Amino acid sequence: MRKGLITIFVLMSSFLSYARIGEIDSLKQLLSTEKVDSNKVRYLWNMAAAYQIYKPDTSMRLAEQALSLSRKINYPEGESKSLNQLANAFNRVGNFSKALDYYIQKLRIDEKRKDQRDLASSYINIATAYSQQGEYAKALSYAILADSLIIYKKIKGLRFYNLLNIGDIYEKYNKLDSALRFTNRAYEVAVKSGNENHIGASLTNMANICLKNGSTDLAILNYRKGLPYLERTNDEEFICENALGFARAFQKKGIMDSSLFYARKSYNIAVKDGFLSRVLEASIFLKDYFKNKNIIDSAYQYQEQMILIKDTINSSQRIRAAQIISMDEQQRQKELNELRMQDKAETNKRLQFLGIGVLIPLIFLLWMYYTRQKVKPRRVEILGVVSLLLLFECISLLLHPFVVEMTFHIPILELLVFAVIATLLSRTHHKFEKWVVSHLTHQKQQQPQEIIV
Repeated sequence: MRKGLITIFVLMSSFLSYARIGEIDSLKQLLSTEKVDSNKVRYLWNMAAAYQIYKPDTSMRLAEQALSLSRKINYPEGESKSLNQLANAFNRVGNFSKALDYYIQKLRIDEKRKDQRDLASSYINIATAYSQQGEYAKALSYAILADSLIIYKKIKGLRFYNLLNIGDIYEKYNKLDSALRFTNRAYEVAVKSGNENHIGASLTNMANICLKNGSTDLAILNYRKGLPYLERTNDEEFICENALGFARAFQKKGIMDSSLFYARKSYNIAVKDGFLSRVLEASIFLKDYFKNKNIIDSAYQYQEQMILIKDTINSSQRIRAAQIISMDEQQRQKELNELRMQDKAETNKRLQFLGIGVLIPLIFLLWMYYTRQKVKPRRVEILGVVSLLLLFECISLLLHPFVVEMTFHIPILELLVFAVIATLLSRTHHKFEKWVVSHLTHQKQQQPQEIIV
């Protein structure tokens, strides 16, 4: 059975990957022939979304390309969507702090764009990211902010998700009265819209809360009401959650046959669809169920499945941890490259200004030399000092990277190197200044006296 279970998981993974290949190939074809940059950005962020489930590292790379191009062409919407896909990719591998950072960057752009729907979506995403990190107070502040914006601006399509999210955050926060209140609101919105999947999801969440606060009969009622909606919309992950909740509720009531029936239903659907976390939950429940019934063979069988799934999940977590390290390093290298490019651009700019500063006094001196203008030695000295300072700054900028590398970032050694350079420049400047002063003065003395007739 263990081999069969592994085979099912592999097949499901392959199927999910294959299902998106056609979409990705179509986007690649469109991207290869597209000439408009903004459309290229759209294809890139959609490809990033398509790769997220099974290749989050590829998703991140595509999202970064979309983000870079968006910034190059000054396309704020593309920048917002690209940041969202980057955040989703990091969220997919469990790097919630990095995901939160990108969601906040997206929020800043959406605030400037004043796109109310995207702004509300950013609030919801940030709330979810904080909730995943266990920071429920912060999560609630953003979720409630999103709810206020959705109501005030009458944004369609987001109210249900946000209300359900608030209810879920309150449940994790163990504030069950508030959790039930917001989940009931989500249910009212779902009923008003007629969306059966939303109705089933909100009833299942209400049942979970009732089961947690000890209202077992009410939990069973809500599970029973919600299940047909989920089955009609074929939401099998929520069906797994609903059925296992049913099993726990019946177990509390001592109705053990019904408890076993729904636990097996949750387990079988989870195995079929490859929902590892749901398989693990159902396996643990069934193992304990048969152990309490003293049916050792069945308890052992489900314990084996539990161990297998734990190993699979731990392996997936190790893979995700490796992906996080890889993605973080890629991001770090990208940031370092950007900093190097910025430093190079800034250095070039400063060198241009310094070059202009050095040339101005030199040109002035040359002009005086060739036009044989009368000049006071003091002016030459002042121009010489200015030229020396500017020249030293210019040379320092050019040599600084090499000096830092040569001295291993030791400040005292850097100071000594630049002191030596300054001394050599000072001596050269002194000789040059003496030559200029004497030469101009000599020219002045050699000028013929005007003859008065």
